[in-house]
Amino acid sequence: MPSFISNNGVWEPAMEKVALVDKKGEPIIYEGKDRAALEMIANGDITSQHFSKDTEFINRVRQVHNMSMPEYMTANGFDEKTSKAEFEKKMAIVNLHKPEVRKPAKRQRSGGANTAPGGGGSLEGSFGNLAEAMSKIK
Repeated sequence: MPSFISNNGVWEPAMEKVALVDKKGEPIIYEGKDRAALEMIANGDITSQHFSKDTEFINRVRQVHNMSMPEYMTANGFDEKTSKAEFEKKMAIVNLHKPEVRKPAKRQRSGGANTAPGGGGSLEGSFGNLAEAMSKIK
């Protein structure tokens, strides 16, 4: 699955490190830009532009806030240096494609639930001990 990082609306491929096998069967380590993301960009599947140049966003700023894009960016505290530093910090993260850690399953309700008044209280059916469940009814 391709991984991208936004640079103020311009999509850049994230970095990855993965073990591959070359044509001779020799193992190699690829470390660079995400191959699937590069392929999507080469195919033209991804279109991106800086958010301050997006005509729809500019029109929305004019309609809703009644100000120009530079005024809007200043009013909302946009700082080019901070944005660039955040982008570079995210680009430094290398995706290793590790499998996700399995989590223990949640206990699922099974067998129905008896919540009727006078029906022995709240009794939940399960695949457990039948004698224990019957003792709760009495």
